[in-house]
Amino acid sequence: MNTQTQTTQANETFALKKLKGIKPKGVKHKPSYTTLQSLLEIKDEFLDTEHAFSASKHTSFIHSSDTIKYNYERIYQKVSENYLKTVSFSEKNLSDFIFANVNNDLSNYQSGMLGLFTGCMLDMLFQKNKSKNQRTMFHINGQGNRFDNLFHASKFIDVLFVENFYADTIIGYYGDWIGGIANYVLSVNPEGRIVHEDTPFYRRDMVSNQKTDHEVIKFLRSVETSFPNQVNQYIKYITMD
Repeated sequence: MNTQTQTTQANETFALKKLKGIKPKGVKHKPSYTTLQSLLEIKDEFLDTEHAFSASKHTSFIHSSDTIKYNYERIYQKVSENYLKTVSFSEKNLSDFIFANVNNDLSNYQSGMLGLFTGCMLDMLFQKNKSKNQRTMFHINGQGNRFDNLFHASKFIDVLFVENFYADTIIGYYGDWIGGIANYVLSVNPEGRIVHEDTPFYRRDMVSNQKTDHEVIKFLRSVETSFPNQVNQYIKYITMD
């Protein structure tokens, strides 16, 4: 068999494998979906399913201190063990997801559910990083965009710095409100009807942090913020030395 015939047969075999969906050696398939696309599709499915779940379509169970703990546990289990079980996402993916959903026209109920979804995502990052003995330090500048109920009822927060968001409610019922932890929380320049509901402007868990956490201070000084003076005030607030 001459060289030309061998080459022709090899090309035909390669093309046939492609047509049959078989991955030829040395050829890498690009993923058909980005992580963000997957997250957005799952979010839509989640909102549709949960909207059907609630007969009343009201947000009372989302914003009630009597029911938020139970409902968040139920929703977190569904998100982490079903909707997002096979999706690996990073802090960057979470940030992209948030900006892909700003200024939406969702109903009050769906807006509350989307806020809970972001809270679940932050908790999942915390758990993933904790299993690797890593910190979860998250900063996001909303640039004046609206995102109601952002990080609502997030149960496990290591370091969270949120600035420049317009919202009815932001970071509500987090941490020990629902039996979890919140080590460091900083919210700067939130605007809206009820901002930072049931949460202090500055937060440091005085029980678990009895000394200065220089890793957190280094992180805060590294972020690009629109409010350096407020960040410096917070750094002084969390300095224990």
